[in-house]
Amino acid sequence: MKPVQARSCPSARTLTVRSHLWISLAALLTHGAVVAQVSWQLLTPPANPPLRSGHAGMAFDSVRGVVVLFGGSNIGTANHDDTWEWNGVSWTEALPAQRPQSRRGTAMQYDSRRSRMVLFGGIDNNTYLNDTWEWDGLAWTQRPQSGSWPSSRDYHAMAFDQSRGAMVCYGGWNGTTVFNETWEWDGTAWTLRSLTTNATRLQNHGMVFDSNRSVLVIYGGWNTGNPGYRDDTWEWDGGPQGWVLRNPASRPPARRGHVMVYDAARARTVVNGGHLGGQILNGDTWEWDGTNWTQRLPVLSPAPHVVASAAYDSTRREIIGTSMGGTNDTWRYVPTVPADVRALGQGCPGAAGVPSLASNPADWPRSLPWYDSSCAVEMTNLGSNPPNVPFLAVGFSSTSWAGMPLPLNLAVLGIPNCTLYVEPVLTISLANNGGRAEWSLAAAGPAFLGFRLFAQGFVLDTSVVPPRVAASNYCELVIGGR
Repeated sequence: MKPVQARSCPSARTLTVRSHLWISLAALLTHGAVVAQVSWQLLTPPANPPLRSGHAGMAFDSVRGVVVLFGGSNIGTANHDDTWEWNGVSWTEALPAQRPQSRRGTAMQYDSRRSRMVLFGGIDNNTYLNDTWEWDGLAWTQRPQSGSWPSSRDYHAMAFDQSRGAMVCYGGWNGTTVFNETWEWDGTAWTLRSLTTNATRLQNHGMVFDSNRSVLVIYGGWNTGNPGYRDDTWEWDGGPQGWVLRNPASRPPARRGHVMVYDAARARTVVNGGHLGGQILNGDTWEWDGTNWTQRLPVLSPAPHVVASAAYDSTRREIIGTSMGGTNDTWRYVPTVPADVRALGQGCPGAAGVPSLASNPADWPRSLPWYDSSCAVEMTNLGSNPPNVPFLAVGFSSTSWAGMPLPLNLAVLGIPNCTLYVEPVLTISLANNGGRAEWSLAAAGPAFLGFRLFAQGFVLDTSVVPPRVAASNYCELVIGGR
């Protein structure tokens, strides 16, 4: 088993202390390995939105921290025009004065650059639509058509390319034609991209943006050819060469009408459910890591379903789905032991202010401690190098050190106004790069699942004698499995 590793420039004493750290770690892990797993969980909020299918629009507003749901159809023929928001605990219906026309088969995603939901197209009363609406949390606003514009369609897919700041729409169906067009919305106008290669003609497919690899991913769908149901995986990096067909060793069975969501914290594209052809509905769960598809076998899953809705809540690091089991239910999809870095406590100032120790959400999954990969935690506000020299204290406890309770006022060690939060089992020298430093660790193997480490940063200002010490807050790192 490979031990936790720390990137550092160790002294002989540091190496000795580190060996004791690994011995202690191994002793704590003698109870045996725990197999990491993910789980679907049926939630019981005070109320759920009315039952709907037909691919209602559903996406996460990262500024306001809510999942937004619009449209869809009920079990009969009526379509919805209601707007609901999920705050992690309960659903609330929004009641704006103006709203889009009721519809199903629509697509809606969040434009994080402009802090707006973007809704396009769908079908209502056998009328195919090509209107564009935006929701800012208070009002729906219809955007006027100008220049080129996608034609009316339903069961297309949209995703927001964060690396280029573009809302991308692909495919769809107008009752006679299945499209293979790639359109982009910049907040003012739609542009048809002229690409060397488009994916096949598709409707009822899934599309997400993989922020870890900066590519759009399409899976599944249906077209009028033979076979009509698809199991293709396509990717596009935004360049003129267009969509690239991937050839993974394994893949989910061909389907349409599945939910497809990108889990940014785990760097996995998740597919659940869908229609496999004939009268077969499915409730299986698959994940794409950029190389291969893997079927996941959670203990509990939604009932087989088609054209349900789901979105990734990046604040709570979970996938939320609704109407996934033939009832107006709410589901959550999460790892049973999620990786986490919790910033706790308060630091004391140095030459550049108070140092800070934290993970960077923009750098997921690298900034989270998953047992199958490395994790990076950043120290900032260090001041220039020289004279400010950073180092890290790492240990197993935040409650006691050498028989003394923590936190400890460091005035007893001649460092006034600073607090020690972490037992310093290991000290690690870090490189100051323009006022920032990074610490990396890797925990290989599921035996590390759920293990906790504690870290606190310190900075020595060597421009004064004796050197002045500044301290950061501390972090609790929980090693998770994805």
